[in-house]
Amino acid sequence: MCDFSPIPVCVENMVKDGLLNVSDEACEVLNAVKNLYMTVDLNHALYENVANYIRKVGPRVKNVHVSDRDEITERHWLPKKGILDFNDIMLALQEINYTGALTYEVSVRSNGYTVEQIKQNYDEITSVFNK
Repeated sequence: MCDFSPIPVCVENMVKDGLLNVSDEACEVLNAVKNLYMTVDLNHALYENVANYIRKVGPRVKNVHVSDRDEITERHWLPKKGILDFNDIMLALQEINYTGALTYEVSVRSNGYTVEQIKQNYDEITSVFNK
């Protein structure tokens, strides 16, 4: 499928004991399939530093699902509301020359986030690219 698709085919790292939840496994799969890329869900990388996961997978990252979490599981909070280091994550994306989407995957209804809060948050976490 990857060899014949006119657009990049991505596989997402899954949460807890799911596929590609550690970077070594992600790299193994990506090395085995030449034209396969990654969607990195920041909430799903529970077992290692997310920025290091991004650095290790490198230019094969084509999409990022952006949200924050606690120490236990995915929460889909706005970035900087949980434990993830978004300055380091954004620096890692810059280091791998990431040009893909930052897909906000936050729980709007249950957390009461407004469009204005999401835009302000986006401006804040991406400010590292403007330095």
